[in-house]
Amino acid sequence: MRIAICDDNRREREEVINAIRNWDPTRSAECFSDGASLLTAAKKSPGFDIAFLDIYMPDENGVDIAEQLLQISPQTGIVFVTTSLDHAVSAFSLHALHYLVKPVTTEGVVEAFRRLSRLQSKPRPMITLGSGRNSYTVYFDEIAYVQSDRHAK
Repeated sequence: MRIAICDDNRREREEVINAIRNWDPTRSAECFSDGASLLTAAKKSPGFDIAFLDIYMPDENGVDIAEQLLQISPQTGIVFVTTSLDHAVSAFSLHALHYLVKPVTTEGVVEAFRRLSRLQSKPRPMITLGSGRNSYTVYFDEIAYVQSDRHAK
């Protein structure tokens, strides 16, 4: 499982790491102090399964970062970690898994992973396509467009 933590404050990143380790000591996370480095790392495969994002960072807004992250990796579960409830409506319009108010607790992190697990256990609609002797599974949410070439079967 690939986990990201993005917060400009080192101490608060460590708080999230500690909460994750209290839940499951075998888990590790990639930490970022700004949105740009998170977004660069998100382009590597596989994408992040879950990302804990601070909303208030210098010159950045975690909600905007989440929108960009979801364009890169639509399957990433977003958890906002912040000091205020001011952006809760915006967060849930992005289908955030959770909205944690600092200080982060192990219970809040456990709930975020529980919600991620439920989301990932839902079957994703898919289609199997054949090409010659090969077949490919394509998930509907990964299809950008479909084009037919001479109506061939």
